[in-house]
Amino acid sequence: MAATLTLTAFSLVSMQEYVPQEPVIGVLAYPSSTALGGCAAHGGGRDCVAARAAIAHGAASYIDSSYARWLESSGARVVPIRHDLSASALQKLFEQINGIVFTGGPAKPLKAPPHYFATATALYNMVVAAFARGERIPLWGTCLGLQTVACIAAGGKDVLGDFPLEGFAYPLEFTPAASTSALFGPTMAPSVRADFQKNVTTNWHHYGVAPSDVASTLVPLATNAALNGKRFVSALEGRGGLPVFAVQFHPESVQWDPQDGEPGIPGVSGVPAKSAAAIRTAQ
Repeated sequence: MAATLTLTAFSLVSMQEYVPQEPVIGVLAYPSSTALGGCAAHGGGRDCVAARAAIAHGAASYIDSSYARWLESSGARVVPIRHDLSASALQKLFEQINGIVFTGGPAKPLKAPPHYFATATALYNMVVAAFARGERIPLWGTCLGLQTVACIAAGGKDVLGDFPLEGFAYPLEFTPAASTSALFGPTMAPSVRADFQKNVTTNWHHYGVAPSDVASTLVPLATNAALNGKRFVSALEGRGGLPVFAVQFHPESVQWDPQDGEPGIPGVSGVPAKSAAAIRTAQ
């Protein structure tokens, strides 16, 4: 199931266009120093391990390997997008990829170095501009990635609130819009949609976005309640066919980070088994 989300997002390309056998997905790297700052504020986790390793090797940014393995298991090739690329280099890279991923991370998107959020915003705007020209370059956000998408769509405003939910796997509570959505609607197999009614969405976040704070260009598809009882958006997509998709949970975590996926929780372990085959079929 985990990679089935990848299949749904990254195969939503016009049927008239050529779809490569191995789509190239650009993953936005996260600033290492900012990650460590978030670790100090909200504890440990695999992001902290990756950030420390990156700094130890003199790297200013990093991509957690679970995202690369998640995408590669779906038949994609992964290329890093440095968070500090120049505008011209970013545009050139954008023209050579088939999709974009904003990963999770331990800090607020607007608390990262300015060039991180600026790069994310530039990529988002490139996706919007390409869509206006009739081209579909899907953008996917996970956890911090959803928060980043929400802040960009709100015009750069911090729309995050406190929605603590760390180490819990919940079923998705779909909104009415989900049944006709690109992500969870008619293109998704009923058996996969049924899987999301189990405790399969691994949540590791302190912040989130309230449904009322989602910009009009985005559509909430599912929500959940945090430990404080407040409801946050757990899945969304772009309105009017805009190929932007994001989830607050970690679809890569169950498959590639079992310690995050809490495999002892009923319904979590074994759910991703059909993922790679489903991705290849959709492509």
